[in-house]
Amino acid sequence: MNVNKITLLSALLMLFGTSVAMAQPRALVEDDVAPLGTSSINITVQYEDGANNGTGAQFEVTYNAAVMTPDLTGTCPSPGIWGCSNPSPGVLRFVSGFFPGEDLPDFSGQVAFDISSTPAGVYPLDVQNEVYSNGGGQVQPNGTDPGSITIEGPAADFTPNAGLLDLGSVQQGGSNPTANVGIDNSGASGTTLTGSCTESGDTNNAFTITGDTSFSVPAAGPNDQVTVTCDASLAPNTYTASMSCSHNGDDTGESSPAVYSLSCTVTPGPAPAYSSTPAAGSALNFGTVAKGDPDPTLDVDISNSGDPNTTLTGSCSFTNNPNNAYSLTTDGSFSVAQGAGAETETVSCDTAIPGNHNGGTLSCSHNGSNPSPATYTLNCNIPPEPAITATPNPNPLDLGPVPQNNTDPTGTLTIDNSGDPNSTLSGTCSLLDGSGPISIQSGGGGYSVPEAGPNQVVTVACDSSDLPGVYNDTLSCTHDDDNANTPANFPVTCTIGQPDPAIYASTPVSGSTLDFNAGGSVVQDDPDPTLPLQIRNDASAGDADMDVSCTLNQVMGAAISVNPAITNEIVAPGGSRNVTFTCDTETVGTYEASYGCDWSSVVVEGAEDPEGVQSFQENYTVTCEVIDAESDVDPETPSGTVHTELVEPGGSAQYSFTFNETLDQGADGELDCSLDDGAAGFTILSPSFPATVPSGGSTTVVVEGTDPGGVESTTDTLRCTYTDTSNPNGVEVFYDLVLLIGGNATFMVTKDFTDDNPGEVLVTLSCNTGLPLEQTKLITEEEYVKFIVGDFDSGEMDCTVTEDVPNGYSASYDAGGSASDYVDDDVDNPGCHFIDVDGGDDNFCAITNSPDPVDVVITKEWVFEGNSLDAGIDTRYDLTLWCDGEIVGGYDIFGDTQEAPAGDNGCGLIKMVDQAQFELIEIANWCKTFNGNGPDDFNAQVIPEYPDTNCFVYERVYDDAVEIDNGCGSITVSAGQGDACTITNTVFFEGIPTLSQYGMAILALLMLGIGMVGFRRFT
Repeated sequence: MNVNKITLLSALLMLFGTSVAMAQPRALVEDDVAPLGTSSINITVQYEDGANNGTGAQFEVTYNAAVMTPDLTGTCPSPGIWGCSNPSPGVLRFVSGFFPGEDLPDFSGQVAFDISSTPAGVYPLDVQNEVYSNGGGQVQPNGTDPGSITIEGPAADFTPNAGLLDLGSVQQGGSNPTANVGIDNSGASGTTLTGSCTESGDTNNAFTITGDTSFSVPAAGPNDQVTVTCDASLAPNTYTASMSCSHNGDDTGESSPAVYSLSCTVTPGPAPAYSSTPAAGSALNFGTVAKGDPDPTLDVDISNSGDPNTTLTGSCSFTNNPNNAYSLTTDGSFSVAQGAGAETETVSCDTAIPGNHNGGTLSCSHNGSNPSPATYTLNCNIPPEPAITATPNPNPLDLGPVPQNNTDPTGTLTIDNSGDPNSTLSGTCSLLDGSGPISIQSGGGGYSVPEAGPNQVVTVACDSSDLPGVYNDTLSCTHDDDNANTPANFPVTCTIGQPDPAIYASTPVSGSTLDFNAGGSVVQDDPDPTLPLQIRNDASAGDADMDVSCTLNQVMGAAISVNPAITNEIVAPGGSRNVTFTCDTETVGTYEASYGCDWSSVVVEGAEDPEGVQSFQENYTVTCEVIDAESDVDPETPSGTVHTELVEPGGSAQYSFTFNETLDQGADGELDCSLDDGAAGFTILSPSFPATVPSGGSTTVVVEGTDPGGVESTTDTLRCTYTDTSNPNGVEVFYDLVLLIGGNATFMVTKDFTDDNPGEVLVTLSCNTGLPLEQTKLITEEEYVKFIVGDFDSGEMDCTVTEDVPNGYSASYDAGGSASDYVDDDVDNPGCHFIDVDGGDDNFCAITNSPDPVDVVITKEWVFEGNSLDAGIDTRYDLTLWCDGEIVGGYDIFGDTQEAPAGDNGCGLIKMVDQAQFELIEIANWCKTFNGNGPDDFNAQVIPEYPDTNCFVYERVYDDAVEIDNGCGSITVSAGQGDACTITNTVFFEGIPTLSQYGMAILALLMLGIGMVGFRRFT
């Protein structure tokens, strides 16, 4: 409706034109006072005289929209007002107008505002006057006249006023004093005073606030009240705190918050007082008491020294009880009337608990007026007692027997304190004699062993450099264990025997034949060859020296000599003597000599229980054959053969021919070579002629063929004459050389042995056309050879690469390249097959050789002496084959990640004795287990490595009466070559009692003493 009126007014102004004079309105908003609720505000508008010239006027009143809300109902229309509106929060708009010829009427009206929730205060109401003209709708300001509205609120009226609120004094235990604070609302009618009162700073909980702690008081009443109470049961003192009452009252009453300082004084009343003998704070000193003595006690007499008619009550307990050594023999509680006799609390120290128990605390809590609890320091010392435990190792301390000059044997006595915690065992250890070879090596003299350790270890040693004999002494150790005899004595025995005998050893070993011809022929008048012999004493340091003398005896001829001579040479342990044999090459012949060495261990002269001197002899055979100087030259390549090489235009190739001297008997051969036509593109590169073919060696002739240009091929002939002692007039051989130029096809051949065999293998290339039709070359592991074929029909040549498969291996072929087609590894026609070759240099053939499995046969035999198979012997056994190469169907020890099951392939048996055969297990990678009962044969297949694979067999039997003769301790297999072995189990039934190892030794000495050379084995 207001919008329509504004639109009509604008239209009227435009209708009457621009010559109309402007009226002069004046708006006034009265200052007013309003309580909370809905209030009406007077707004008056007056216009100056003559305001009848056809103009209209508009003015606006601004207000605070945050605190009041206008209500225009009933305000518009009114006399002089065509429209009123609330265009936006905070703005009221009024529009006045007239019809032509009429004066603008004055306006006076009221606008209702809802201020029911507005805080009290003064809020402005501003007027903005505006005058409209009819000339283009221009607006011109005319003036403003502000007003205001004052809103009234509640007012707090507290009785008493905020400030000190003293509850006075009260005797402890009396009635709790109180104080009240009245709360009234002295504000505008219709208002409500709200708030709450809280306490703070009451560290002793002396005050409580009750009543209307959260209040709401209308202006018309009734009033509220809070009550403050002081706790009179507290200890005498002055107590303070604060009470703060926050509210919504305006500044005409108490400010918010209203703060009260609370105060209350509690004065003492009649009370008991704690007294004791000894006085509180004293120490109860029990002193030092021996462990196990009767428990000492000390008393604390407690009395009441307080006001009459009072009773002292409380109880005593331990707030610190080291090692729980203290206890009360009384119940610990007390109740003593003033003037009555004292009550006694008795403290006991437990002598069964060793240790320093000082620093304990007895605390007696009470209700007396003096400080509680009363405390007493407790001191009691029960010295801990040590206990000796001495352990000799060995037990008894027998340090022998030991050979003279060997490692000094030792023994130990470990002294432990097994007594009370924190005890210390003290004493000294020494030898009662000390004059012999027995001595204290470490830990002797005084010692001190805490119960917590470490132990005292006394080490005694026997000096094995002393004379052989039996020595005795006593290790004597004093101690302070009151429950054991002191000193504690431990006999020490040491037996020093003759030093361990010398050990004869030599390189080569005794019984060997030193053959001068083992390294090649010995030729007459060559430099005299020599052979060494080293003689050693392989005994350990401190063992016996070796006395040795050697003699050379000529058996056949006299060409062999030895230097230096060895006569009564003394060789210490670890020492050696070296001799050199020489063969004189002056005279052709066969020579032999024997070399014998007599030796014995050197015993200690004058020693107790000397052993007899035993002599031994070691023998060697020395042989030498001196032969005449001879030579025999043999060409590797047969005479008359054709040798073809293919090269690209402008290229070259080499031809090689080797001549060997095969006798190696000191004489060289001679060689002379030449070409028939040196102008054909062929040249001899090496050697220079005449050339020597050295004894036992070879000479290679190298010829190079070079494309002379303008031809498709060139030929020449190499002619060589060799001379040796068998052919003094010489032997001629010749070789035809062919060099093919251009249009070649190449074939690259590679070789791989899966076991890395380094041996040579012959490979052959065969073709159905071209030159040459067939070629052969030697190839080795991880190398390659190249075949070249020329002068062939392009696209029609078929070629095949094969090898002479090594014994014990299988071959596989892999072909590829630029041939129209190729086939590899054909089962019926093995090799690399190239079909319809038209040239190129990328044809290849990869040949792989793998070793075939070989057989290992284990034969199991049984021998029963004196009985038969049905004698109750358990003939079951388990055999485990161990190899450092793969066993077919076996168990890969390092390759498998799971624990092998016991059984055929489990290898579980060997694990039961792995400590005894650790070195054997360490080198084996594969294993396989067989089970049997009685004689049998077992077969396993092993894939050998190069050059060979080593195996062994371990046997477990199930009957202790069975003895094992293991002939399978060393098995060797290689490519194409298996092995076999036999294990024999023997059962003896001879009825002779079993002898211990000492009995066997005595029996052996008796047999040797009567000249027997051996004795039958007994079990």
